[in-house]
Amino acid sequence: MDKQKQEEVEVLKRTYNQVREYVGKMEARIDDSVRENERYFGDIERIIDYQYNRARISDIKTQIRALNDIMESMYFGRIDFVAEGKDIPERNYITTLPTCAPNMSDVCDISIIDWRSPIGSLYYSRDDKYVAPEGVIRGKLKLVRKLDVRHDELLNMEDLYVQGGGVSSANRIDLFLERHLRRSGAERFKGIVQSIQAEQNEVIRQPFDNHLVIQGAAGTGKTVVLLHRVAYCVYATGCKPEDILVLSPSEMLLSQIRGILPEMYIYGVPQMTLTEFFNANVGKNNQNIRPNSVNVWRFAAGVDFGKEIVNRYSDTALLDQVLKQSLSNAINALPVLKYDKERIIDASTIRKLAANVLSSSSRIDEIYNELHSRLKAMVFNILWPKYSNLKDRIFGNFFAVEKKEMYKKVSDRLSYSYIKDNLKSENLFQGYIVPQYRKIAQDLLEMLPDPSQAINDSKYVYKRGGKYNSANHPKWTIDDLGALLYLHAKVYGVERHYSYIFIDEAQNLSPVWLKVLSMYLKPGGSITLCGDIVQLSMSVYGNISNQSWQQRVECLGSNVSFTSLSYCYRSAEPIVNMARWVLEERFPAYAEKLRAVLPSDAKVVRTSVDGFLNFVRINNDIQRVAIICPSQEEANRLKQQVGKVDDKEVFILSVHESGGLEFDAVLVAKLMFYDRRNPFHARALYTAISRATHYLFIEEK
Repeated sequence: MDKQKQEEVEVLKRTYNQVREYVGKMEARIDDSVRENERYFGDIERIIDYQYNRARISDIKTQIRALNDIMESMYFGRIDFVAEGKDIPERNYITTLPTCAPNMSDVCDISIIDWRSPIGSLYYSRDDKYVAPEGVIRGKLKLVRKLDVRHDELLNMEDLYVQGGGVSSANRIDLFLERHLRRSGAERFKGIVQSIQAEQNEVIRQPFDNHLVIQGAAGTGKTVVLLHRVAYCVYATGCKPEDILVLSPSEMLLSQIRGILPEMYIYGVPQMTLTEFFNANVGKNNQNIRPNSVNVWRFAAGVDFGKEIVNRYSDTALLDQVLKQSLSNAINALPVLKYDKERIIDASTIRKLAANVLSSSSRIDEIYNELHSRLKAMVFNILWPKYSNLKDRIFGNFFAVEKKEMYKKVSDRLSYSYIKDNLKSENLFQGYIVPQYRKIAQDLLEMLPDPSQAINDSKYVYKRGGKYNSANHPKWTIDDLGALLYLHAKVYGVERHYSYIFIDEAQNLSPVWLKVLSMYLKPGGSITLCGDIVQLSMSVYGNISNQSWQQRVECLGSNVSFTSLSYCYRSAEPIVNMARWVLEERFPAYAEKLRAVLPSDAKVVRTSVDGFLNFVRINNDIQRVAIICPSQEEANRLKQQVGKVDDKEVFILSVHESGGLEFDAVLVAKLMFYDRRNPFHARALYTAISRATHYLFIEEK
């Protein structure tokens, strides 16, 4: 064992023992507090001491759990840095610290820092400066060392950077990164914080005062960056995890990445699909509104989608008209108002009054309050003159004040009951807004090629010729959910706001979605979007809009920053090369940016479905595999033919539902179906190919 490694072994064992001793002392403090509470129990005069001890015991137990977690792997790296004006390097060991952990300087005699700390950035950037709250700290980086630690045992050690040692590139593929990238299945999502690269680290640490758009090709680690940015957000802003929202269009993708935040000790962050978010906010007003992926092949017919149709999917002005018409329809259905079976206000008068109220607000609570106030006054002005004299002949003036108050209450109850019965809040959305929007959605889809097939499985939606089949429930797209949620928020308001919202695979979101999500932000909050604008989209807007983030995020205003990721870490070099070939004819600018990091001797192999499955059976390093088909119909057909392959996870998907996912091996079915000269075909094939991490097969026939 060389001298440097021996030194690291000694430091690790000493530190591990110090932490273990500290835990022992904390456990002794718990025992002391428990014994004290046994004496205080039942003593009313010591109730405050009793409660204080209970709280202290709970805090100590939380810290012990945190330290036990840290002891599993004390740290994963070391940074030696000499700040300007100093002679001696500052040595820091880097790890992932739970927020509830005690100050590590109280626990051990070495400096253990969190990866999110300002100086922790040097582990990834390999730079001679870092940004701290007090400004830019300059100096000399002496050493960046990777340490593979389990308990008190040093398993491996590698110097990633040594000053003057010639190892200076932060983007080179070191042995540790290569080992991590060659993992299979769920193992690829473990310990990611240790393998973050320089460009990813820079994006993670972008400020949160602006909205941020992260463009990255398939395999550049967008999702990893997004989730580590969530963890950094908690550290840098002090935001509570429950005030952060993570959204993804796909349940399969979300299930694949749910464990990343807890691995960094970030608990309580809501992680939802767009559908789950829609359902959570629409609640009881939602009646089985579920989105379908759009069929991209309906857009591949060479139709030139003009600015008008693109704007109709992205401009909220159209939705505001829908809302206005919906509320007008509800108002025009208001009946006469009766009291004691006698008609006292005709329907036209009430509708005129309600229309006047509607002109100043679309919020249902504001409409209710204002309409109730005006209607109550109108009812009283009719009832009181009519009945006051009659009552006076019987009772005289003795009860005049009481009678007037009674009729005010009658007017209040009568107007309230009328509004509640005839303008029901729960019926407004499904009874008026959704049907009115459905007419617009039908009109939009009629502008697409072959509207009878515009959406997968559309026999449930349209008859031939684009006529709406009202006898069946319509299918919805992701675009529709965003539009309906916007309408719902305009009418019912937003109950819960978030400080920060993070969106994965954001190329699927229309400007309407971004607009409505901005309504869920707290003042000063921001949205981080990551996606690949060239990949196939699950939405109508994503397929017909141009490949521009700027156009999508105009609705967020001018405080939007843009950044990008360049290196493809996920897929081996032959896979990236084929993806580049697919894009180079229709998307040459994007094709040029595809740069593989992981070398491989593996070839892209032509085979049959059976040949692919046989390869999967005999390779133990393969855990998750997929067969990606051009259509859902083809995927369904294959599902009936392909059985379970040993204990391997075999997914048979349409290309429309594969976005964001990754698999150890992928078979692209029916390759000859695709024509890379067609932009829609090129985007679809690029999406299918780039799902593969290690092995890519194409169906030979």
